[in-house]
Amino acid sequence: MCDGYPTKVRRSAWSADSHYFATGGGEPLIIWDCAGTSPQGTEPDYQDVHRAPISSIAFSHGDRRVVSAGEDGRVFAYEA
Repeated sequence: MCDGYPTKVRRSAWSADSHYFATGGGEPLIIWDCAGTSPQGTEPDYQDVHRAPISSIAFSHGDRRVVSAGEDGRVFAYEA
């Protein structure tokens, strides 16, 4: 266990405007709002959508949509 998370971060992605940072290692997609000076001390947006570890994360180049793919075969799209 890693500071409250079930696994170490294995995947990450920044939104095109650097406002959001998404991470994954286990099943949840975790999205941090980095609009201020730091996300430290804030709660992330925690999306528990996969039933196996996340294998890929990517943000859209034109907006704040993010997709994650898991080893469970699921693809999840979300607008941050």
